[in-house]
Amino acid sequence: MEDLWKDGNSWVIEMTSFKKVLECSENSLIKIVIFIIENTNTRTNLFMKSYTDIHNGTGVDYKFIPKIMKQLQECNFITKIQNAVWEVNYSIIRKSWRGMRGF
Repeated sequence: MEDLWKDGNSWVIEMTSFKKVLECSENSLIKIVIFIIENTNTRTNLFMKSYTDIHNGTGVDYKFIPKIMKQLQECNFITKIQNAVWEVNYSIIRKSWRGMRGF
């Protein structure tokens, strides 16, 4: 199984269907990742929401949001630009269109 991730190829994930799988989880980090993906500017890959916006959009307890956002920074999913502005790692996720092949 480990070699599956080392071959350099990309996976194509149909996000609408995959989102339904992720939503089955009660995990706060997953809820925030989904919220980030849904609210990232597709032209700039910037996510511009405050902790309050994240709380209101996900229902995740406000006190856990800073810790989760820090975890997402440590795993290189997002980079903090300034308060309430993060850049989503373009190598991990970006907008595509039908017929686009690879990254």
